[in-house]
Amino acid sequence: MLRIDVITITFCSIGTAVDETRMANKQQQTSAREWFTAGEAAQYLKVGRRTILLWTRQGKVKGFALSGTKRRLWRYRPADLDAALR
Repeated sequence: MLRIDVITITFCSIGTAVDETRMANKQQQTSAREWFTAGEAAQYLKVGRRTILLWTRQGKVKGFALSGTKRRLWRYRPADLDAALR
């Protein structure tokens, strides 16, 4: 799917408009993500990956294990990560 955003630029430099567009795209991607990997969840909470996995085992963070794999692969929802901080 190709997505094109139209931005009106008034009295600002091209560099500033590009930076604002990149920031807006990054925020949309983060908010549009339904599931994070353990590494992405760690970046989201600004902690280490091993810390997220430890908190998951301790029940401090709600994680979902993927089935059909020999190793435990975890996925996290942003809403659950936000709830763990409260």
